[in-house]
Amino acid sequence: MTARKDLVYPIARRLRRRLSHSTSCRIACLLLAVLGIEWVLTNEKVLAQQSVGKTAPGLTSNLEAIPPEQRGRYTQLTDSLRHAIQQKRELPDGYAVRLDTSLFPIEQALEWIKLEQMCCPFLDAQVRWQIENGPVWLEMKGPIGVKDFILDEFALR
Repeated sequence: MTARKDLVYPIARRLRRRLSHSTSCRIACLLLAVLGIEWVLTNEKVLAQQSVGKTAPGLTSNLEAIPPEQRGRYTQLTDSLRHAIQQKRELPDGYAVRLDTSLFPIEQALEWIKLEQMCCPFLDAQVRWQIENGPVWLEMKGPIGVKDFILDEFALR
């Protein structure tokens, strides 16, 4: 906000000096100053609202993208997924988590991925299961900054 004030206040001061000869000019100057301050505050509020939900530049989770009737299911699946994580493995561009499929079956993992893609299109999620009934891994990858998003989203720190 300081940078914006530095822009508005000098303009208001110059106007006040030029228009200080009459009462109506003083009122006009005051009105312009108030409007300028209001503009600065409104812009700051908009910028603050736009930054809510961002974990890194370009990584914005938008839960509104999930249809309202499916948001409850998404929340339920995400909670189940968090409880089913047995191990995490760092990847060059994300993380892989080993899942307990008795708590979070593969069908639920696929359903979660479908919903997750709606709200977090930057996240590349894949289910991998190893041969001969080996462990099931959920790989989550993405652009720079996605690692912090994953760690925060799943309380893996």
